[in-house]
Amino acid sequence: MKHRIFVAARFWFALALPALAAEAGLELPLLFTDGAVLQRDHALPVWGQAAPGARVQVEFDGARAQAVAGADGRWSLQLPAHAAGGPYTLVVRAGNEEKRIGDVLVGEVWLASGQSNMEWPVATTLHGKEDIAAAGDTALRHYKVPKSWAATPQAQLAGGRWLPATPQNVGEFSAAGYAFARELRKVLGVPVGIIDSTWGGSSIEAWMDASMLGLDAAALEAKMAERRAVDERVEAATRARLGRLDARRSGVRCVRFGAAGRQRLGRGRGPRDLGNAGFRRHERRGLVPHEFRAERARGRRRHGAGAGPDR
Repeated sequence: MKHRIFVAARFWFALALPALAAEAGLELPLLFTDGAVLQRDHALPVWGQAAPGARVQVEFDGARAQAVAGADGRWSLQLPAHAAGGPYTLVVRAGNEEKRIGDVLVGEVWLASGQSNMEWPVATTLHGKEDIAAAGDTALRHYKVPKSWAATPQAQLAGGRWLPATPQNVGEFSAAGYAFARELRKVLGVPVGIIDSTWGGSSIEAWMDASMLGLDAAALEAKMAERRAVDERVEAATRARLGRLDARRSGVRCVRFGAAGRQRLGRGRGPRDLGNAGFRRHERRGLVPHEFRAERARGRRRHGAGAGPDR
């Protein structure tokens, strides 16, 4: 393991790069919560948010380090490398605020990422029931990163928490990650933490920033802003057209859109008034809600499959 690439440590530190919202208050990434596992035998990065200019002090098993929050409130520091062991308490102070992270272990931390093969949970595997029933290793822990996305890198995860390998939790663990972690526990005999950041069917480009793809970040952002503006105009025009549909002739219920984007059902002239060809064009573009299609199908059954002008 001396030559292993500690990807998880880099993944953790990468979250420190984007700015957290500049709020007056001590905040840590959600990875630093009760039950966390930190990487052994390497300097331990700790980071977060505090009031601009605040002096931040961190203590961990007798080791201490400090930093000063920048004008944007961000701060980061490193604690000395630590051997495997625990549990310990991570204490972070800034001014009158203090956060205590308990039950922290030090061992092997690995990032499990990819598509559905890595996302596949223990509960759905061939021997899932047996693996769940046999689980009982609290030094093996799993952190599931919730599915979320953003146009720019985010400093805080959308949620998640560290869970020990117990029958109550293991069913939702990544099956591949759990098998790998159990093997590490057998061979190394140290605590193991798996950070499960998976999304079935996702493309590798979605996980990479512009510079990694060899693209001009500023030009890409300008192009994305232009596309978003076009999409917003098309959406607004479509909502306006659908909102003007007057349901009086066929008695078929149709969907109208309010200003808040919520769908309201009204009676009167329905989707058949778009004309069959027009309706199909909207349907192919994803502009016709599910309820609209269902009402159209019922209307066709009432009036006959060929009812309505095909315009």
